[in-house]
Amino acid sequence: MRMAPSACAGTPAGQGAEAQPKPRARGATGAGRGSAVGLSFWRPFVRVARVVENESLERWIAVNGPTIESQFARRGLASRRPTDMPLTTSALEQITRPITTALYPRRYALKNRERLNRLLMLLQLHINSDDNVQAYAKAIRVWLEANGGRPAGHRRGIADPAGSPPLRC
Repeated sequence: MRMAPSACAGTPAGQGAEAQPKPRARGATGAGRGSAVGLSFWRPFVRVARVVENESLERWIAVNGPTIESQFARRGLASRRPTDMPLTTSALEQITRPITTALYPRRYALKNRERLNRLLMLLQLHINSDDNVQAYAKAIRVWLEANGGRPAGHRRGIADPAGSPPLRC
């Protein structure tokens, strides 16, 4: 889980009174130690963090708070959870967030499974930083020049096989 910026971040240890955090900020860091345990610790952490008035921390809570709360709500008690079950999927959610953001506006237009799979492969290349727009453009240009500037197949060449189930029922 990506951790929230500390309310006292940047305060060097062992420096004078001017480097010490405000008394109200100490409560936020103390509450932050238990905030990853469950909702019973998360909600007090959020209340104390708001008192601190740290803009960076407030922004982090605004962005990640709903995800964290829903994860805590779904997660069972530690005593009933298998030892090999991860506590969070936030690392995966961080990776998939750009995919969700890219596909959400097009969610009703994605009807062709084969085209969607190709789009997902392109997004995977992008997330892995293996995509190269210039190389794609060059490959497309070379292919079109070799075929007289025209695509070789039909306009709807990438189609789902007849009789395959639709993406939406």
